[in-house]
Amino acid sequence: MTVPPVSKRAALFASAVLAAGLLLGGGEAAAQLKSYDSSKPSFWQNPPPDWFLGDETEAQKGLAPPVGPATPTPLNELNDNLKKIKLPPGFKIEVYAHGIPEARQMAWGDNGTLFVGSFGATNVYAVTERN
Repeated sequence: MTVPPVSKRAALFASAVLAAGLLLGGGEAAAQLKSYDSSKPSFWQNPPPDWFLGDETEAQKGLAPPVGPATPTPLNELNDNLKKIKLPPGFKIEVYAHGIPEARQMAWGDNGTLFVGSFGATNVYAVTERN
């Protein structure tokens, strides 16, 4: 069985029909997209229930976005926070070490080393006293 050759005019017509079908289908999908104006306070006071839905894939739905590593609190901010703490007479509080990200647990070692665990249980830091 042989297939007769397609004329240029027939090929152009078929391409035009295909393109029109894609455009019409795209317009229908675009009409289903929701749009919200978040520039007004009323939006944030009563947001629509689906305003946070985005372009996530099916596998990503319900997952939290990845979080970067925590950054240590600067020393001057730590000292400002310590000034707000009220202690009984005879007690004092000061920063022993700083710059340790996600510090969570602490334990003294046998030789005076302070071991500090990180929040995500990914690192343990050994803090030794200098001066």
